[in-house]
Amino acid sequence: MINWNFNPYALSLIGTGVFSMVVAIQVFLRWKNRESLLLGFAMVLIAEWSFFVGFESAVQDQILKVLFAKFSYFGVFNCLPLFFLFVTRYFRIGPQMTRTQLALLWAVPICVILLAATNDYHHLIWSGFVTPPDSPYDTLVYLRGPLYWLGLIYNYLILLVMSVIVTRQYLATRLSIHKSQSLIFVLSILPPLLANILYVLRIPLIKNLDITPIGFFLSGLLVFVALNKYRLLEIAPIARSMLFDNLAESLVVVDGQNAIVDINRSGQQLLRYPQENWMGINLEEGLINIPGLQYKMSMKTGFHLESTLESSQTLEIDGQLITDENRGFAGWLLAIRDITSRKKTEKVEIERRLFAEALRDVSMAVNSTLNLNEVLERILSSVFEFLPCNMANILLIENGVAHVEIFHGYISPEEIDWVKAAKFKVEEVENLKKMYETGQPMFIPDTRKVDYFTNPNVLSYLGAPIRVKNKVIGFLNLDSNKANVFNSNEEADRLIAFADLAGIAIDNARMYQKMEENAIIDSLTGINNRRSLLQAAEKEFERSRRHNTPISIIMLDIDNFKLINDTCGHQAGDSVLADVGKVLAAFIRKIDTAGRYGGDEFCILLPDTTLIEARAAAIRLLDEFHQIKVPGVSHDNYLQASLGVAWKDENTATLEDLLVRADQAMYQAKKRGRNRVEVL
Repeated sequence: MINWNFNPYALSLIGTGVFSMVVAIQVFLRWKNRESLLLGFAMVLIAEWSFFVGFESAVQDQILKVLFAKFSYFGVFNCLPLFFLFVTRYFRIGPQMTRTQLALLWAVPICVILLAATNDYHHLIWSGFVTPPDSPYDTLVYLRGPLYWLGLIYNYLILLVMSVIVTRQYLATRLSIHKSQSLIFVLSILPPLLANILYVLRIPLIKNLDITPIGFFLSGLLVFVALNKYRLLEIAPIARSMLFDNLAESLVVVDGQNAIVDINRSGQQLLRYPQENWMGINLEEGLINIPGLQYKMSMKTGFHLESTLESSQTLEIDGQLITDENRGFAGWLLAIRDITSRKKTEKVEIERRLFAEALRDVSMAVNSTLNLNEVLERILSSVFEFLPCNMANILLIENGVAHVEIFHGYISPEEIDWVKAAKFKVEEVENLKKMYETGQPMFIPDTRKVDYFTNPNVLSYLGAPIRVKNKVIGFLNLDSNKANVFNSNEEADRLIAFADLAGIAIDNARMYQKMEENAIIDSLTGINNRRSLLQAAEKEFERSRRHNTPISIIMLDIDNFKLINDTCGHQAGDSVLADVGKVLAAFIRKIDTAGRYGGDEFCILLPDTTLIEARAAAIRLLDEFHQIKVPGVSHDNYLQASLGVAWKDENTATLEDLLVRADQAMYQAKKRGRNRVEVL
């Protein structure tokens, strides 16, 4: 029969075991992750240790005392590794330990437990047992063998590492709730450590009693306070799983008091201090600032929110209510996704669509009007809208020299005057020369790094050649007063699209101008044909009649033109007609109009000119004709002509009247010997 003496020391140890089991049960009731299980099993082992040390003190038989001591070693050397794992996982210290690392962590405890169990055969843990006369409650004193210190050093190392971890966490944490939790961890290590040091040193005060379990009792008491007051292990009312932790989107669970109670790995990147323990902190304090989130959550209804942070990161948040068993409000499940890339893609797509619409509008303008300035204005306006420039211009090339055809954005009078007068020899300007030779656009992110840009107001440049039928006829240039504005091929591609439209517009305008010229210009002489001449004469005659201003007409006919054709051939005759056209074009004023009236007859309209002034002009013109040489013809081989002059007097009612009178004066000059001027 076993004799028991449940002395105060034994009862206190058994009480410590009971309380440790209460704490363990409370932990298990709250467990939702591995960290809480580690703490729960550690408390069970402390209870086991306390029970067997208490039984060892209460039992009277020495053999049973030693047996209970061996049983207590299972709790002694297993609880600290579990505490160590709990602390490292709770504070997220390093990655999760592998199986090999766990085996190494338990190598010493397993060895010591086995050595203790087989001590009777080798006495490496305890070399013997004695009961001193002054020992209270017949306490058995264990004489320490050589390997006893192995387990002791191991336990102290574990305690030391845990002390360093929790102390560093306490000093580093910024949040008040985590300060309290870290402080509890620091304080919970001290009682068992001090109690064990007193026992190992055999301080007379404790009279060989192992009070280490009582130290753990105090630690358990602190853990109990942490569980109930500081929500040490409070987590979400939904199961954590590998799926939850490894989801790409961020999941945050918030309770009814707006405290974070669960968050997956992705969500931890949204915390202000990701390295700290997040459980129990207020959402507004712990999470980065997400504009609009607190307002949406205050509505207590499910919501969808897109929010742009100060860092330009865009987040999409779906908020779903969590309800309790009575369908009352219990908290939030927030699903947060980073949609910055999607938003950038959408922005690019919108810009491309708007760019395509702008090109369509400009293309329609190109096809709907032949007014070159209007189309070029539309092109520059679109360029300003879609490309980040301060100034823009279009240069056109004539005889190797580029001049500004149109410009936008130049503000100061000095800049405007300079742009209007600017002319560049293409071969002497490096960027223009390169685009002319390659037919490709170019950009200069920072013009300060090249020698040929001297304008201090232009720090970044983008240009594209304007091509017509694979020939460069000009350039579309963009300038910015900020460096590194133009630095991508995408911008260059957009500009070349506008430049190609400019080329189409210029080509259309030039073709239209040529068609207009062909419609009003005599192809042989290069001056107005009869139709355009009479249209201009009709307008000027009406203006003269309306304002009562003078107007005169000179009609001329080349003398002996048939003889020139017969003698020298029609090619020579055509050459004479072309020379006459050149003389007339050079002779007339800007307000005058000269045209081929028919065959070898020509007409000159002289607005604001009296009869005397017209006669003088006709005489000077005849002298100009004498400078035209006609080989193989008499009269010293110079061209002769008969000229008739008439002006609008009070008897001239219509343009036809004036033309008839001028024609009559010309034939009068022929009758009187040719090569002369007559007035009628």
